[in-house]
Amino acid sequence: MPSVKVVSQPSTIAFLPTAPSRDYSRPGGNGGGGGIAGDVTMGTKDVGEALDQLAREILRHLTAHKLTVIWLFDESSSMKDDQRAVKEKFGRVAGELKLNVGDDKKSANALNHVIIGFGEKIHPEIEKPTADVNAIGKAIDHLFVDPSGTENTCEAITRVVGNYAKQMKDGRRMLLVLVTDESGDDGLNVEEARQALVTNGVPLYVIGRQSLFGYDRAHLLYIDPVTKEHYWPAIKRGPESADRETLQIDGLHERWDEQPSGFAPYELARLAKDSGGIYFLLPSEENMRVKQREKAYSISTLKEYVPSYANRADYFARREKSDLGKLLHAIIQETSKDYIHRRGYSIDPAECHKEMLEEVPRARERLGRYMEMEKRLRPPSRCATASPTSAGRPTTT
Repeated sequence: MPSVKVVSQPSTIAFLPTAPSRDYSRPGGNGGGGGIAGDVTMGTKDVGEALDQLAREILRHLTAHKLTVIWLFDESSSMKDDQRAVKEKFGRVAGELKLNVGDDKKSANALNHVIIGFGEKIHPEIEKPTADVNAIGKAIDHLFVDPSGTENTCEAITRVVGNYAKQMKDGRRMLLVLVTDESGDDGLNVEEARQALVTNGVPLYVIGRQSLFGYDRAHLLYIDPVTKEHYWPAIKRGPESADRETLQIDGLHERWDEQPSGFAPYELARLAKDSGGIYFLLPSEENMRVKQREKAYSISTLKEYVPSYANRADYFARREKSDLGKLLHAIIQETSKDYIHRRGYSIDPAECHKEMLEEVPRARERLGRYMEMEKRLRPPSRCATASPTSAGRPTTT
């Protein structure tokens, strides 16, 4: 599919020129957003509540212009429970649209839909726009599991917007609905996706999960359908800010905790905010999560702590101006690699003793690293003592 052409600078991160944000709330404003433009803190109790609000958003857009709603579904295996929930509740959207879209708009084909799945690549399920809202619910059943395990979310957004932009004629606009439980594996391409959305006036609405606090990986249960073995594969879900801002160890091991941040993942929040859409924050509890003790935060309590969703290049530039920021980043980077210790030991006493002795040098080496980190974080000591000099003035040592 053709994509939006963008010009990026040669870098490990695609730093595109930042397209100007638009005033989506202004009547006649250039874009697709509206009265609740750029809301990335809309907490919902379940998928049904998110779909209710989404139906209202679709109807609000429809009062101003013809509309093509593109439903973009993450096809990873971890999405099956969320897809099922959307399918079960989708009748609420269909009912609202059938009830409130008048015959005049129906005859003018004012509202139509497209459904596309994505993983490593995009997979159109209903490629030609259809006015049959019931077809969306049926098409969800046909979404398959992408075997690659890769979710190129930003690329999917960029390509889909580019492909359908040429069909937006006679005042028709696009509205993009992304249903996903991850932040995506290609977050470095967020500026391409943002430019595609903002340039074409496409608001992005995301039905997604909270990101993890200062960490980017969640672990979900996978049961092999043949062997029935249990596995805990990691998925990308965060962090909530433009870069990780917490240590990537739990003391002796790489992190395995899954504390929700209460906010959307940085990339998707930036896209929803700047495009004039909404990020619907689903509760953190899930059927397949490793740990279930966390509860969803009250977003009303957290709103004053919303992270910055500025361009990542600006974020890095501000950090470089702060000595503390640079030091903390260096330590966080250091703790993100090679901090793995043995977790399991033999039940045989002799073998267990041998395995423990083998770990001692590694533990000693890691302890030395921790002490060095602590030393770097402490202010330099200043000890002044007075001693006579030939000029009668004290010296400081």
